[in-house]
Amino acid sequence: MAIRKVKGTIVRILDHSPLRDTPIEIWDRDLLLDDKIASGLTDDDGVFEVQYDTLNTENKPDLTLKVLRLSGSSEGYEVVYEEDGPRNVTSDFDFQLVEIAGWEYDDDNTIPLVYSPDAGFTSSPQNFVFAQTAKLGIQGFLLKRRQKKAAKQATLAAAQNEFEPNKTINMEKANPGSTRTDGFFMNALLNGFAPAHPTHNRDDDTYHVRYNIDDYLVDHKANKHEAPSVHLTLERSGSDLVPKSIEYQVRVAGSNPPKYKLATTATPGSGAAWEQAKFYFRIAELIDGQVKGHLGRGHINVGQYAIAFYRNIQKSPIMKLLHPHLKGVSAINTLGKDIIFGADGILSLSPLTTDSLKQVMRDDLGQCDWKEWSPRKSLSPKHTYAEIQKRYWNHLVSHVDSFFQTHGPKIVRDWTEVFHMSEDLVDHSVPFVSPSLATGEEWYDQNEISSDHGTRGAKAISLITSSQTGPSTAEVDNLKQMCAYIIYHATIWHDWRNDGQNDYAGELEYARLSINYTPVEAALQLLVVNLLVKVKHGYITRNEEGDIPAGLVERLRDDRNWFNNLDYDVRNLRSRINI
Repeated sequence: MAIRKVKGTIVRILDHSPLRDTPIEIWDRDLLLDDKIASGLTDDDGVFEVQYDTLNTENKPDLTLKVLRLSGSSEGYEVVYEEDGPRNVTSDFDFQLVEIAGWEYDDDNTIPLVYSPDAGFTSSPQNFVFAQTAKLGIQGFLLKRRQKKAAKQATLAAAQNEFEPNKTINMEKANPGSTRTDGFFMNALLNGFAPAHPTHNRDDDTYHVRYNIDDYLVDHKANKHEAPSVHLTLERSGSDLVPKSIEYQVRVAGSNPPKYKLATTATPGSGAAWEQAKFYFRIAELIDGQVKGHLGRGHINVGQYAIAFYRNIQKSPIMKLLHPHLKGVSAINTLGKDIIFGADGILSLSPLTTDSLKQVMRDDLGQCDWKEWSPRKSLSPKHTYAEIQKRYWNHLVSHVDSFFQTHGPKIVRDWTEVFHMSEDLVDHSVPFVSPSLATGEEWYDQNEISSDHGTRGAKAISLITSSQTGPSTAEVDNLKQMCAYIIYHATIWHDWRNDGQNDYAGELEYARLSINYTPVEAALQLLVVNLLVKVKHGYITRNEEGDIPAGLVERLRDDRNWFNNLDYDVRNLRSRINI
């Protein structure tokens, strides 16, 4: 009998960052049946050292190192790497430097993305559960068939008919003209796919919404996609907001620097000119809502938290709190790289170049911070989006508070993991971007508007903590706020924009990503907006995988009637970004 040591250091391949708190196992491999002879955890430097007793194995074992991380399916840990050591070991052994892939930042991108050389189903460091993969495959296959037929049609109307009718088409069939009224326009503005966050001019009590891509390069090669810059002015009518005017000008296709066609102002009651102005507004709104609201503040924003989280959190109880809401985002972001950023992806239908798309997201991420964040306030009695968000946010804050009351002592004991997560978040955050405002205007509400909190290097994301151990009460409160922020954006923020797309962008004559479309381009838009709502898996109240803390599920189930009264069914709220 002899006690022998096995040691090594585990780091990531690209940046040589240590894999902290990572379970490892040492096995004695055999022709028929391998035996586990030791196990342990890496330390803060990624170093492990374990012992085994030769009494429990052959005197000359053939050593294999296995590295484990949390499984994407929430069923415990899974082996993410194996390395065979020598045969017939008769003394202590050092695996030395072990380099493995996983949860590394893609330094070739200007926005924080996880590194993945490919874009397939298994390219992410954490993949979909089987049910999600199956549904994506089935729905993708069925909709691809529709896309092929639509792309062969001679007109946009014929291409449209190859897909199921969406909300606006069905409303028009039942009540012609209903989706083109100013009342529907205002409801979509405040409560639709991409709810606007207006500015306010106190002098004349007007509100303003502007969408434009004036500061970014457009595709000069295609020389066909045009999009308008729009400025909507709103005014009060009693307690409600109503449109006063829309100013727009269309940027000439491929013009860098921008050149514009004649600027136009339309007002309600001006007939066809007003309808044209609203259509142009919806085009600019869809571009902004897709690039910033849905993909930027949803997918990419949550994705940057997921990278820092999975790189560092293994022992802390916040794994149980956040993992159910983060476990899908890297998989869909990786799978969707070509669909989002690719030369033939959905956003190629807008005038923006691939690099411009990333720059728009990067600039908007510069306004995304967890610190002091809360949902916007209501603008009017018809602003149901704001009321729903506030109610849901309050549930999240209570949910996180309750979780910390139960698990607070252990969260503090494992605070080193939080410290390293905070460091990764800030180090890889984009720069803070101060929002631009027109002269005389201010945000009607500051809740969703980030401030410069003086984070080192003028980064957009604030430090959670500067303490490796023994956090202050304020630092624990920071973590609680960040947890609520992450869950909010991974659930209702993204879900509202994702699942609302087909309601509005499922009709080409209601909204599209540029003025000029071919049937091939129309077919691509219809494919994507339909796919994003057809794949249904991963809901909070259904809790299909049984990993969402019961408290949140119960809170939403108990409050279902309140949400129903505002025409929102919490049973359809996704638990994470997985599409």
